[in-house]
Amino acid sequence: MFAQLQEEHGEPLPFSDVEQGAYYRNAVAWALKNGITGGITSSAFAPDMTCTRAQAVTFLWRAAGCPEPRVADNPFVDVVETDYFYKAVLWAAEKGVTSGTSDTAFSPRATCSEAQIVTFVWRAQNRPAAEVPSEAAAFGGHYYADAAAWADTHGIFTATQMDFAPLREATRASIVTYLYHSVGSGQHMQGQDN
Repeated sequence: MFAQLQEEHGEPLPFSDVEQGAYYRNAVAWALKNGITGGITSSAFAPDMTCTRAQAVTFLWRAAGCPEPRVADNPFVDVVETDYFYKAVLWAAEKGVTSGTSDTAFSPRATCSEAQIVTFVWRAQNRPAAEVPSEAAAFGGHYYADAAAWADTHGIFTATQMDFAPLREATRASIVTYLYHSVGSGQHMQGQDN
């Protein structure tokens, strides 16, 4: 069944909660096909479920091809070698995708905000500049301002059919949509060739 997945609306998906015409349908098909994430069960994707910071960074790491981190030093006391997200977090720290929530903490179980996932994706794309002026300029001064401007000018917010709300908890649907419309569109991401 999974071999039938295409990045087009209307193709069969195993998830009963991913409706035809949902803004995230293509993104879910892409994420499933490329091993970014599966469902929470064999028949449920749970598009409205929030993601932790560990889940978000793991999705991003998988989108980059699961590169092995080149550093052995783990700067985070709350990330241990037996965690499923260990390599993803080390890779993200090494590539400058995240610096944690403090010098020694990543906060893997904290819910990921929209500002955080957009910033992670932007940093993984080597911090590109926004190509045209953006309405996101209103976020100037915040750590995510440049990331939001870039995402806005690339239609990433439009793809979710919602306004960007930096403090809103990011859902599985919004995260795979952000990834699909940036990384999944063929743009190069840090670490893909490492």
